[in-house]
Amino acid sequence: MSIAPSPSRIRSFRLSVRASPTELERWNNAAQALGHATTADWVRTLLQDAVLSHHRVGKVSHELRQLRDELGRIGNNLNQLVHAAHLGGAVACSDTL
Repeated sequence: MSIAPSPSRIRSFRLSVRASPTELERWNNAAQALGHATTADWVRTLLQDAVLSHHRVGKVSHELRQLRDELGRIGNNLNQLVHAAHLGGAVACSDTL
């Protein structure tokens, strides 16, 4: 007994994207590494996530860059505190925090 796919799962339209051989290989590898059966499945997931999150193009990557920069500054501060502590200097954590 075969079950008919729901109307929302019927895919009768094609979306086409051109890619260089290098891009296609990277995308295929990424899809596989992330556990997707196909690159098309991975792309559908990415597009659906973008629709659900209402993020504009570039907004997520901009936010990630800001977070990475902030984490870098925090790491730098932490390294300075550890360095001062190793040199026997007094580290006033309450002032730093």
